[in-house]
Amino acid sequence: MTTPEARLELAITELRGSMDASLARIEGRLDLLVQRAEHGDARAADHAAAIQRLDDRGDRFERDYITRAEMETKITDLREEMNRKFTQQAEAQAHKERQRLAAFAIVATLVGAAAGVIATLITT
Repeated sequence: MTTPEARLELAITELRGSMDASLARIEGRLDLLVQRAEHGDARAADHAAAIQRLDDRGDRFERDYITRAEMETKITDLREEMNRKFTQQAEAQAHKERQRLAAFAIVATLVGAAAGVIATLITT
């Protein structure tokens, strides 16, 4: 038979083993919680960086943003500039055509005068 002291010693040993197992389970859970917290911190840092990138992108967009009215004004200005250039080119082309016609008229007049002189010389 076992003595009360031996039974007490056995109970303490069992209690100690149970406590060690419980503490090991608690430490494992705490390690898991720490790991999850670190993972959450890393994700939060990633999200903060993504938010910063999007914020910077929004700032660039707002800085470079052109309203519809500004765009229509620019388009109108470009059309007027193109019309002005087209008109200048058309006027220059018309001027060249007038010069060619004037030169042709002079040549035709000279040919006609020469033909008249030759016809007069032939008939006299």
